[in-house]
Amino acid sequence: MAYRVEIKTDVEKTVGTTTTIERGVHDLAGNPLDNAFMWTFRTKDAPFEQVWSIGLSMTDGISLDGNNMAGVEYGASDGTDEKDAPSVPAMAGQMRLSYLDRQRQEFDRNIRPADGRLSHHWFFVIDNVEKYATVTLSWQPSLLLTKTTRQYQVMRLVEFDSQGNVTNNISLDPTQVNTNQQTGDPELTEIYSYVNKGELTRYFRLDVQKENFVAKSFKKGSSGWKFFSAPVTPQRAEPFVNLGDDIDPFKLYEYKTKLGGYKIYPFDIGEVSLQTRYGYWTRLEKDIEVDVGGASNFNDMLLELNTAGWQAIGNPFILPVNVADLEVKEGTSTVLFDEAVADGLIEGTLYRWDIVTKDEAYMSEAPISDSYAAVTNSSKLEPWEGYWLKTKKPDITLVIPAPQGIGTATVETPAYLKLPRAPRLNSPLSQRSLPQFTLCAEVFLDGASDRSTILGTNQEAMFGQDAFDSTEPPVMGQTVAGYFEHSNWGEAAGSYNQDYQPAMNIGEQRTWQLTVYTDKPNAPMTIFWEKSIRQVPSDIMLSFREVGKTTWQDMRQMSKVEFISDSRITERKFEIKAERIERAIPLSGETRLLPCYPNPFQTGVWMPYELSEDSAVEIRIYNIAGELVRELDLGMKPAGSYVDSSKAAYWDGCNQSGERVASGIYLYIFKAGNFMAVKKMGICR
Repeated sequence: MAYRVEIKTDVEKTVGTTTTIERGVHDLAGNPLDNAFMWTFRTKDAPFEQVWSIGLSMTDGISLDGNNMAGVEYGASDGTDEKDAPSVPAMAGQMRLSYLDRQRQEFDRNIRPADGRLSHHWFFVIDNVEKYATVTLSWQPSLLLTKTTRQYQVMRLVEFDSQGNVTNNISLDPTQVNTNQQTGDPELTEIYSYVNKGELTRYFRLDVQKENFVAKSFKKGSSGWKFFSAPVTPQRAEPFVNLGDDIDPFKLYEYKTKLGGYKIYPFDIGEVSLQTRYGYWTRLEKDIEVDVGGASNFNDMLLELNTAGWQAIGNPFILPVNVADLEVKEGTSTVLFDEAVADGLIEGTLYRWDIVTKDEAYMSEAPISDSYAAVTNSSKLEPWEGYWLKTKKPDITLVIPAPQGIGTATVETPAYLKLPRAPRLNSPLSQRSLPQFTLCAEVFLDGASDRSTILGTNQEAMFGQDAFDSTEPPVMGQTVAGYFEHSNWGEAAGSYNQDYQPAMNIGEQRTWQLTVYTDKPNAPMTIFWEKSIRQVPSDIMLSFREVGKTTWQDMRQMSKVEFISDSRITERKFEIKAERIERAIPLSGETRLLPCYPNPFQTGVWMPYELSEDSAVEIRIYNIAGELVRELDLGMKPAGSYVDSSKAAYWDGCNQSGERVASGIYLYIFKAGNFMAVKKMGICR
């Protein structure tokens, strides 16, 4: 808890025979101050975490690697900083335990911020254990973590296989660690052992987290104000504990009906608490993710409304509640919502604060902004929303009934709170592994562009929203945007700037719907992909068409689409289709030049080849008159197959000066070491 302190003293002054008492604000020496003298201090019940740590040690009975520290400290960051200690390089084959970040950097000491977050996770890896040796893991939590009143109740080890899949969960109970009989401090205690079956590496994750919590995305509207409630009973009522790590700067406004005004945290510290059933206001600087630790409510909830007037209320459940099911109790009489309205106990319309995001405002033809929306008896009280309810009589009780199914209801964990998987091992991929590709569809408008609209497939991607997808940033006026619209993604529905789908087997297809938007009228627009498609493997066929049109066009045969924006708002929808085809060209064992593709071509051509040995490769291109047009020096290439578009030699149809050459027949001479071959290609502009 944080407190502010002011020092105010009375000072007795004597002038001549007259003694006066000067009242006011003074320093501790009694000197008057022009401004209040104050400071802030925190008690042990501070909303921030107290500093704590966990030491890990491992042995195989012969070697030992200890003193590996994970913990939280003030001033630490999630990334690498001065509080972290990178692992000292070990000898090859030496057994060791190291913490890993997402870039696979190794640490002996990995410290995170002490900011009261819901959970902390550390990956660590055990390397180079002798085959068939028994590995024993031990831990030493700091004293704070052994208290039954600790902030984090759940601790565990999660074990993974070589593909990053969970194979084992080991619960950790810090209250059961060995303690020093003289000092009472925790000592190193065994927690897990396993027999090495020949693997060189084994991954674990150390989880330290609160037991129960709910989370929600708060969108910043045009006004910045947010009217919300907590759908659980918070574990601690201190506002900063729950929301201070999410909202910055943080202020919480609680309406007091009796006062007819607001109490504001932290100015009215000690007078504002976060409780379920009530509505609160805060102000957002940006879209945020909030979380509240606490217990779900399963029974009817009562709210005493002792003063007539506006009441800021909220839904205390994780499921919606029908307004018509609300009850009002006066004395010994209890009536349903409609009867309470008819009896003059309450008004029949509630109000919530309807948020309008920047994207929604831009897409609307008429000016729109945040405003109140009416909530009637046919509506529902939604979790996380705040509501105004006006009571006409004092000393009544609002009964919020537990919704049907609340006993077994669960809420989906937001993507940002889902536990991470272990990094995959650096194992070689088989020749039959699934392909991956990336295509950037650049959109150009006179004076503006969107050059970050990306689609593709990835071996670790899933259907629907996942970590490989990213949302479209707000679109500014008089500019252009390309994005993928996904209205069927539930809570993740919206516009996406980057959209990856699972990798394809031979014969499979994937489709993306690309929307191009601008509010600049009568302007030439271009969708362009020529540079990006050069990196797409040749066994991925890409086709393009406008939605509603029947003709698909080969994207390797065309480099762009051009059109003119409409008179006011232009929103054109296109489809991009990817298909994986069988195009396996085995290494023949000899150096050879293969036919170029496409032939003839418009904008660019790939010239595949194979090398039986490491060779210096160069290609010279001549026109039909025998004049040198372009020379491509590919440098030293190792033996192998250079067949797909990511490896084959490429000519963009330009001469040495960068000018596009005319349509016609061209010869190209391929030279690799002592091997030389000549083939023919055609350009059709």
